[in-house]
Amino acid sequence: MSASAAPVAVQRIASGPTDTEVLLWTCQEMYVYQIPPLKNESGHRANDWDVNKWLWSGKLSVFSIGNVVQVRLTDPTSGALFAMCPVNEPGSKAIDPVVDSSRYFVLRIDDGKGRHAFIGMGFRDRDDSYNFNATLQDHWRAAARAPPSPSPRPPARPCPRASRGL
Repeated sequence: MSASAAPVAVQRIASGPTDTEVLLWTCQEMYVYQIPPLKNESGHRANDWDVNKWLWSGKLSVFSIGNVVQVRLTDPTSGALFAMCPVNEPGSKAIDPVVDSSRYFVLRIDDGKGRHAFIGMGFRDRDDSYNFNATLQDHWRAAARAPPSPSPRPPARPCPRASRGL
């Protein structure tokens, strides 16, 4: 149940040439659930899951890579990647809170090859859930305040030379 909030620069994995990868937050204890298909447009409900039967438990890390947030689920002992959830914009359905609990979310995990799946994710402690939400909101606020990246300037055109002859 220990969580860390200090941003730390870490090794870059598959990002743009100038984007720095920053660890925003980590939680040592979280759970992954198999979830049923969405029944209606009101949203997923944790009551529909068997929250006492999780598929996997491990460590969650939230990274910022430029304007993209990446949630990584890893094994706490070996560090092996279990799943990754990239989020490209605020309000994206890549991370969707359930409608009946503050501790559970639905993640759209991506294998990097165009395939994706939806899994349930939950925290034992409400504080971890709050910190996860606050980290995501802080990232999107900072991204909105950041100045746009400078566009490449077109090459300068040579100026016509003035005639100095009489």
